[in-house]
Amino acid sequence: MNIALIAAAGPQRDRIFPAHLMEKLGALGTLEANAGGNDKDNVLRTMKDADVVITSWGSPRMTGEYLDAAPNCKLIVHAAGTVNPIASDDVWARGIRMVCSTSAIGFGVAETSLGLMISASKNFYQLNDLIHAGGWRETVEATVVDLVNITIGIVGAGQVGRHLIKLLQPFDVDI
Repeated sequence: MNIALIAAAGPQRDRIFPAHLMEKLGALGTLEANAGGNDKDNVLRTMKDADVVITSWGSPRMTGEYLDAAPNCKLIVHAAGTVNPIASDDVWARGIRMVCSTSAIGFGVAETSLGLMISASKNFYQLNDLIHAGGWRETVEATVVDLVNITIGIVGAGQVGRHLIKLLQPFDVDI
């Protein structure tokens, strides 16, 4: 099996695909990883004759031009959330299956969302600036909101939205 890894090079790729994971991928078949950036020529060269293409943040949209380089491609694995930026009509027309990492990264995204909600409701960043400027008490009551008796709107109830709703259950809020 020929595997093409089309992911941003450098620290980001090393974080998503550490050495031990690259070793496991290499054990599955011939692994070709794009050496540089995601410019068209580099990606086309990396995808040549791939059976499986692995994409991530910053990967190009898999249009017919890219898929022509990998005519035997049966699977695109997107090591990120939604496949919308990657999947084109050409992917579906060719019967190529796609999977993504939404469930794997969704919990962290929901937890980050909750943390940002709490930070925003406490006006954390403005208060931090006020403290450093020698103030605090004169604005804290006017700027801080508790996550109690408020309504929180969640747009979408996919993996992230459902987990965020679970995380909000201990708070006295309307969702």
